[in-house]
Amino acid sequence: MHDLSQAQVPLSTVFVLALCATLLGGLPTVTHAQGNAAYFDGSADYIDFGQLNPGTSFTAETWVQFNTVTSWNTVFEVVQLGSGLNSFYVGYNQGDWEVELNDDSVWEGDSCNEGNATCFSSAVSPLTPHHLAVSRSDAELVFYINGNLIMTWPSPPAPTFGTATWTMGADTDNGTDFTSDPLHGYLAEARVWNYARTQSEILSTMNYGLTGLEPGIVALWTMNEALTSPIANDSTPNGWTGTLQGDTHFLPSPFWSTPSVGGDIPEMDFDQDGYRPIDGDCDDAEATAYPGAPESCDAVDSNCDGDLVDGDLNSDGDSLPDCADPDNDNDGDPDVTDCADLDATIYTGAPELCDAIDSNCDGELVDAFADQDGDDEPDCIDEDDDGDGDPDTTDCAQWNPLVYAGATEQCDAVDADCDGSLVDEDIDTDGDGDPDCIDEDDDDDGDPDSTDCGPVNSSRYTGAPELCDGVDSNCNGDLVDGASNIDGDTLPDCIDDDNDNDGDPDITDCADLDSTIYTGATEACDLLDSNCDGEYVDGFANLDGDLWPDCVDDDDDGDGDPDTTDCAADNSSIYGGAPEQCDSVDSDCDGDLVDGFANADGDAYPNCMDDDDDNDGDPDSTDCGPLDATQYDGADELCDGVDSDCDGDLVDGADDTDSDGYPDCIDTDSDGDIYPDAVDCAPLDSAIHPGATEFCDNTDSDCDGDLVDGYSDLDGDDEPDCIDEDDDGDGDPDTTDCDPSDPTQHALAPELCDEVDSDCDGDLVDDHLDTDSDLTPDCIDNDDDGDGDPDSTDCGPLDATRYAGAVEQCDATDSNCNGDLVDGYDDTDSDNLPDCIDTDSDGDLYPDVVDCDPLDDSIYPGAPEACDTVDSDCDGDLTDEAPDSDGDGVPDCIDDDDDSGDDDDSGDDDDDSGDDDTTDDDDTTDDDDTTDDDDTTNDGDSGDDGDSGDDDDSGDDDDSGDDDDSGDDDDSTVDDDDDSGDDD
Repeated sequence: MHDLSQAQVPLSTVFVLALCATLLGGLPTVTHAQGNAAYFDGSADYIDFGQLNPGTSFTAETWVQFNTVTSWNTVFEVVQLGSGLNSFYVGYNQGDWEVELNDDSVWEGDSCNEGNATCFSSAVSPLTPHHLAVSRSDAELVFYINGNLIMTWPSPPAPTFGTATWTMGADTDNGTDFTSDPLHGYLAEARVWNYARTQSEILSTMNYGLTGLEPGIVALWTMNEALTSPIANDSTPNGWTGTLQGDTHFLPSPFWSTPSVGGDIPEMDFDQDGYRPIDGDCDDAEATAYPGAPESCDAVDSNCDGDLVDGDLNSDGDSLPDCADPDNDNDGDPDVTDCADLDATIYTGAPELCDAIDSNCDGELVDAFADQDGDDEPDCIDEDDDGDGDPDTTDCAQWNPLVYAGATEQCDAVDADCDGSLVDEDIDTDGDGDPDCIDEDDDDDGDPDSTDCGPVNSSRYTGAPELCDGVDSNCNGDLVDGASNIDGDTLPDCIDDDNDNDGDPDITDCADLDSTIYTGATEACDLLDSNCDGEYVDGFANLDGDLWPDCVDDDDDGDGDPDTTDCAADNSSIYGGAPEQCDSVDSDCDGDLVDGFANADGDAYPNCMDDDDDNDGDPDSTDCGPLDATQYDGADELCDGVDSDCDGDLVDGADDTDSDGYPDCIDTDSDGDIYPDAVDCAPLDSAIHPGATEFCDNTDSDCDGDLVDGYSDLDGDDEPDCIDEDDDGDGDPDTTDCDPSDPTQHALAPELCDEVDSDCDGDLVDDHLDTDSDLTPDCIDNDDDGDGDPDSTDCGPLDATRYAGAVEQCDATDSNCNGDLVDGYDDTDSDNLPDCIDTDSDGDLYPDVVDCDPLDDSIYPGAPEACDTVDSDCDGDLTDEAPDSDGDGVPDCIDDDDDSGDDDDSGDDDDDSGDDDTTDDDDTTDDDDTTDDDDTTNDGDSGDDGDSGDDDDSGDDDDSGDDDDSGDDDDSTVDDDDDSGDDD
């Protein structure tokens, strides 16, 4: 027993050894072949190495082959004798592993629910060599199988090795006897280091023998001892020799070949691909990697030719094909983040150019470049910079989203609809191309609207010739301008309704140029009709009751003849100048029928007898204005509120939108919607007025200047969606846009791997991988291979032949995903590999190709040969070392005819006397009789066999006196074995 803490190896010795190794070009190469290994039969076998303390940071590794895994197999057990505390433990059973540090409460098979043990699963095949390594530091404990990382235990407890005993092969539950969880299998090349080795360090030495002088190694037990050796020597200078306990012994190693330049290498074909490392297998942990194997495009050198590319696409010309290269274009940006992994000019952080390429992979084409419409496409490549749906090539204002072909035209200086006209539907009085709303001189008369008193009348302007009318043509504010103006007011007589300014319109004033004569004026008794009532008498005396008061009446009797000349001054009906009767008689004797009677039209007939008083051609009986020559049946109707044509209708042919009897020209509410035309934005449409119900159309029904009102306007372009040809403003018309409400979905949108058809091509897949061609890309497909088994449970999610419930074939593929390759197929050696693919079906360590009976583990090259009809050692010879008297290839023990004579005849068989003849053996007499068989005495008779005489020779059998006992064999006495005179 040795305690590493008390080791007496001088540091100078270690230094000299290391220096020698350095001077010689590295650590010395192993010079011994790994011919043997320690064998444990599964029944309390173990090796005791004594006390060893590598420190709390350490590495323990070994090669192990489990022959059976139906119960716990202990690999390492470092225990405090007496207490049973496991300072360090490693064990395995049917796919489950357990590692303990300073633990005495967790038993193999427990759930490891406390902090001093960890349990995990990783199945290894029985009868197959595996390399195990446990590397422990304060940060973590790491477990490796064949150099592959299997488990990491963070912040593990620190083991106490001070007085602990290192063993391999069995466990002790009570700290005394090692009878628990025994190993059934082999161990070799067990190594203990005083630091936590890395994965690369483990991989660099696991397949090669060491010298024991390597830095950090404190114990090296190769197990390459003589078959009868009772100890396992330590190859380091520390001398921690192990003592074999129980039936532990050494047998030929299943692990190693003879030495090579690099040291011993494994002899077994670990991955069972038919090639060993010594045969050139560059990865014996991978069954698809071996010399001449089909090369796949990956990071594995499957054919072991040292070339990973092998003709596959290699865009950047490095040592890795694109399929396995993390950076295919070698631009320093990994493919997983590189948005163009085959273009070295495109990578994360690359300089961005103003083009259609996302050079710096930030998902943005704009970066610092101008993007007028904010559509994430810089103007330099945007076909529609302002995002108004009108391409820049046709848009007359490519940076103004309010100006485009088809836009609603406003009355302003902007050609909003790009038709080359500013006028469109607006008024352009002078036809100069500028609508009045922005024209400084609407009538183009040279006088700006700001000073022009008639801005839309080209005949009215400052300095225009003045006419005598009601229009201030020269815009000086004076309508007279030198024309006649009797009353001196602001209107010239030609248009003055009351020229004498007496308050009586000229049309009713009987003396429109005399301001003393007017309707309602005070009447004087004179010859003037001052009040224009057509009467001169008024309240004055008038004896004859004529039109003249007596004070001025020359004919008082009123016969029309002045009194001075009246021939019948007292007869009012006859006199010169007497009132004329409205008849055909000249009552006043003046030759005139009219005389003083009213005659509106000034013809030869007074009104009283005139059928057409106003001489307008319309008889008084039908004339609605018999005294107004402008009113008659058929007169031209003016839109002035007067029934000029006497039809009882003021409208006639003029527009009367609301049919209220008043033509629009004089109606203040033309459409009858109770809103004056002055505030009604559509005075001829009763459905359009302030406060009207707004509909989703191109009409501003409520006159608020807004077409949208409360309706949806998704893209905010002041055009409600119901009439907007591109609701989301993405440049793709609603008629072709697969989602008019989503601006990220349109014909030119980039397609992402999701459940949205962004580019509206009816395809979710586009360039994405779709293994089962079900039109759903793998990235969102729950069943990529379409075999009915979800990817979450499918063991081959990209292989439609592999799924739960698939028909299992006899191959190396788990088609039905049950974790079992055997299923119902034959598995002779129960190693979970069906015979059809197992290279060693009977598990006798000899491949079927060289095993003459691959289904019988007792038959293999080199097996012990028995004298029977079976060629157990597969050498094609049944005889081997057994006697074959007649040389016929069949040993005598099973040959019916084993001599040169004959068999079953009267001659002899195998002796000088006779066998099978008339005397004895299978004849009419007998065998085992009183004569003899093969000796001078007798066989199987009342004498004895194996006595002081002899059997099968002239002397004795296997001893000087007897066979297997001190008495007799197969006789009437007894047959003893293992006594004082025995055989074996």
